[in-house]
Amino acid sequence: MRTLRQCGFEKIKLGITTIEEVLRVSDLMKFIYQAKNSPHQILEGVIEAENLSSAESALIKNGLFPISLKEKINNKINFNFFERITQREINVFTQQLSNLISGGFTFIKGAREYL
Repeated sequence: MRTLRQCGFEKIKLGITTIEEVLRVSDLMKFIYQAKNSPHQILEGVIEAENLSSAESALIKNGLFPISLKEKINNKINFNFFERITQREINVFTQQLSNLISGGFTFIKGAREYL
C-alpha cells in the first residue's frame, strides 16, 4: 500500500501538482500515546506519523509497548459569529466554487454522494 505522500511525489514527477501542495496535504498526523518502557513505568507523549499503524510501529521500534494510541485532534476551526466575512474569504470561496463548476461538479451530483 502506498502512502498519500508517495502518490503525491509521483504526481509531481508527472507535472500534475507541486511539491508545496503535496507537503501541505500530506502533513504528518499527530498521535497521543501512553506506553510502557518497563514493567512499572508508563510514558505519555505525542508522536508524528503518517497513520496509526506507522505510529504504533515507531513506538515499538523505540522499545515502547503501546497501551493507548489515538489521533490528536487539532481544533483549528474557531467560529466567531460576530466577525464579518472578509473580502478575501469571499474571493477565495468564489474562485473555488468557479473551479468546481467549470470542472463539471453539479450540486445534485454532490448531494447524491451524501444521501
